[in-house]
Amino acid sequence: MNPQWRRVNLVCSLDADGEVRLERKALPAMRPELIELFEHSELAKYLTEEELAELGARTATEAK
Repeated sequence: MNPQWRRVNLVCSLDADGEVRLERKALPAMRPELIELFEHSELAKYLTEEELAELGARTATEAK
């Protein structure tokens, strides 16, 4: 799977005319308290090294 797709939600909805609308919405960043629930080895199965580094930097910054 392309890692860029993990950062986007595709949201489908019906407008007033009954037509389907498709919107791309960015996913919010994972909260540090949620990240801390998982071991690094488990996250590494699903995230790229770049994503893991971003999460590590974010949690270190927010811990200060």
